[in-house]
Amino acid sequence: IASSYSGNTEETLSAFSQCVERNCSIIVLSTGGKLTQNAKDIGLDMITIPKGYQPRCALGFSLTLILLILERFSFISKIVAKNVKKSIIPIKNLCSELSISGNSAMRIAEEIHCTCPIIYGSEDMTWVVAMRFRGQLAENAKMLSFQNNFPEQNHNEIEGWTVNQDIIRRFSIIWLRDIDDHPGNLARMDIVSSLLESTSDSQLTISQSGPNRVERMLKLIHYIDWISYYAAILNDVDPTPVNRIQELKDKIAQID
Repeated sequence: IASSYSGNTEETLSAFSQCVERNCSIIVLSTGGKLTQNAKDIGLDMITIPKGYQPRCALGFSLTLILLILERFSFISKIVAKNVKKSIIPIKNLCSELSISGNSAMRIAEEIHCTCPIIYGSEDMTWVVAMRFRGQLAENAKMLSFQNNFPEQNHNEIEGWTVNQDIIRRFSIIWLRDIDDHPGNLARMDIVSSLLESTSDSQLTISQSGPNRVERMLKLIHYIDWISYYAAILNDVDPTPVNRIQELKDKIAQID
């Protein structure tokens, strides 16, 4: 599956070319760009995604289509797709809650927007949401954050909380947790949180409820997206444009 919202993502185009060279079966998802043109040139199957969104706002299109493809080829159970569909109403309800002034996502944004958030998830599931959160804070709120997962954090990064306390005091710690995370990872998070109590002035835990992992993950993504939006407002920046990314692309184009 070659998926790129713009159709011009360099890594996707490179992987696409390698797959063509190896005579792989390829399905393309895109709004257009070079990827779509390359697919048309060799008569490949292609799914067109609606245009007009920032790529980070089009996650729903890409995710549901990829899951549909995986289901049709029996790589995943039909239950996964059913759970995605069942999650639509709970996500709409969550959206309504987070649109009200003074909601919990807004309060978290108020606590972290002047800090450098360190986001921790578990390798079971929440690590990918932590990665999404880091990206959303960068693109929407224009602020740096860092992420890692458990148990990987325990192998080295935990020692990094020792010196430079004047800098560390400006960090906030965000724990992304799920009830289905491995008990060992949850225990490690609890222990590390306790160890860092004297180091960090701000520790926050974020999780979501729901009958299955799919719904909880989608709700967690929706929740952290709102946090990044409110952080942008508090930082007095427009969350939509990504000027530095565009400037970077322009300069790379000059090299090419």
